Amino acid sequence: MLRIACDLDGTLADLSSAYRKVEGRLQSDSDGVVWDAIRGIENFWTTLEPLEPGVIRRLFELSQAGQWEVFFVTQRPITSGETVQRQTQRWLMAQGFETPSVITVPGSRGRAALALDLDFLIDDLPRNCVDVVSDSRCRPLLVARESDPDVDATAARFKISVVRSVSDALDLLMANAPAPSDNTFSQRMLRRLGLG
Repeated sequence: MLRIACDLDGTLADLSSAYRKVEGRLQSDSDGVVWDAIRGIENFWTTLEPLEPGVIRRLFELSQAGQWEVFFVTQRPITSGETVQRQTQRWLMAQGFETPSVITVPGSRGRAALALDLDFLIDDLPRNCVDVVSDSRCRPLLVARESDPDVDATAARFKISVVRSVSDALDLLMANAPAPSDNTFSQRMLRRLGLG
């Protein structure tokens, strides 16, 4: 059984386009002004478009077939309406992931990965991936949609796998997933100890 966490904004959800729409409507390039406006939009987090249509449904289906435990992690700020967690759950369900586990993580992704005993993290920010490598045994998958030599060099230095899409990350997870019959507690512990 794999334990996987997936970031939302920039990884699954298109926050950049929604941000630019608010910025254009306000005719302001002040980050503070734009975020103040976003905080006032009721249930803003339910309005984002997916970056890869169908990939969240695919993640759900793979998690069911492989008996993966999947968590969605985010540092989204509070907006008007429901809680960030509930808005995010509603958005994920609308994209095809039934009963999503959403965790709002205000601090270190590395400490969260350690506490959740994660095997993999899918994230679009190199700093989160480095944080995870530094603080846990979790293997980060960096979603870098565009090639960037500096990002690729940093990833290589920290032994972070780079993928060009979440779909590519799911392919990598499928290649690394144990068969569901290999998911007993004792087998998992032996693997953790390097004995299995």
